Amino acid sequence: GPGCVFDTDRYLVVCANILGSCYGTTGPADVDPKTGRRYGSAFPEVTVRDTVNLHRRLLEEGLGVRSVSAVIGGSLGGMQSLEWAFHEDFVRRAVVIACGAHHHAWQIGISETQRQAIYGDPNWQGGDYDPKLSPPNTGLSVARMIAMFSYRTHAAYERKFSRLRQAKAPSQGVRGGDEAAGGGSSGEAAGTGDYDD
Repeated sequence: GPGCVFDTDRYLVVCANILGSCYGTTGPADVDPKTGRRYGSAFPEVTVRDTVNLHRRLLEEGLGVRSVSAVIGGSLGGMQSLEWAFHEDFVRRAVVIACGAHHHAWQIGISETQRQAIYGDPNWQGGDYDPKLSPPNTGLSVARMIAMFSYRTHAAYERKFSRLRQAKAPSQGVRGGDEAAGGGSSGEAAGTGDYDD
């Protein structure tokens, strides 16, 4: 807003959805005009580079922008910010938050575990499910739980959910360490199925 870090009195602030998102661009849940059926698993794979290239077209062709003072993003948005940094002719600054320069084997393993949680949901149907009638909400919730665990360090979990800490506060209605650690993530994951498709 006016006078804030991203001062809307000085800058045009643009936030655009990623290519394939269910919030504003064509995605797997949309109908393919060639077949009359949902794209589902036939939807083409989309990369961060594809999204950034689309966003650049939006800025240049759609909005008439000639240069960008700064791009900023966290997590997947951070990956986009990294990609934007290669557009040196167009972007002056890139602010990258909660994102590494590349995925390590550990991160790739976590992502594969999340995918397998979704694939293991009987409602997945190979990606050709009806998002309104039978989405793979169980698989999506488990994948989200896995993500929530990956957002904290071992030490952070120990501080928040250790059995010693739980033993000191039984009168406060806090569950045991195993259940509390799992329950916290389960609670944070509840309801994500409607938004993650």
